[in-house]
Amino acid sequence: LRERNRLATSLLAEPQIAKLIPAMKAMPSTRIAIIGHSFTMDQHWSSPSSFVPIVTTMFEQEHTRVQFRQWSAGGLRFARAYRNYYAEALAWKPNVVLFVLGNSKPEDTEALKTMAAGFRAAGIRVLMFDDVEDSIAFGEPSAQETEMIARKAGVEIIPARAILDSAPGHASFTCMDGIHKQEP
Repeated sequence: LRERNRLATSLLAEPQIAKLIPAMKAMPSTRIAIIGHSFTMDQHWSSPSSFVPIVTTMFEQEHTRVQFRQWSAGGLRFARAYRNYYAEALAWKPNVVLFVLGNSKPEDTEALKTMAAGFRAAGIRVLMFDDVEDSIAFGEPSAQETEMIARKAGVEIIPARAILDSAPGHASFTCMDGIHKQEP
């Protein structure tokens, strides 16, 4: 069974990733909070793991002063993340927070703005992907509209969509449920 520990070890041995290890080890002590939906979890059946547990494990193997903590739930949108995880994540005092959340209602948009303002007021850098192909699952507003709202709230946008679109076998990423990704 391929799972996050094996995937992390395997990735660290790949030449393209191995050359990044010195940069990983040179990073200062950092706390990174991830607040995300199922795309960040390794608890569903469509793949051996996801990027958050894999990268967390890679850093556990190479540089333990970079700490990750994850708050997640399937179908997690901004409003529920705010209600269930925001206070605890803020109290953990991360240096960086990454949102991987859905936005489908006006209350989600308001929660995005509130969380971004609160984290930023505490001196925490706030990041979000431009689009991880989850907007179909969450409905309106579109990923582009959510990105504009986030930018206005001071969230830094990570350009993931172009990387996903250029990946070999991209068309085969979606699994049977039409939402989650599978291992190509």
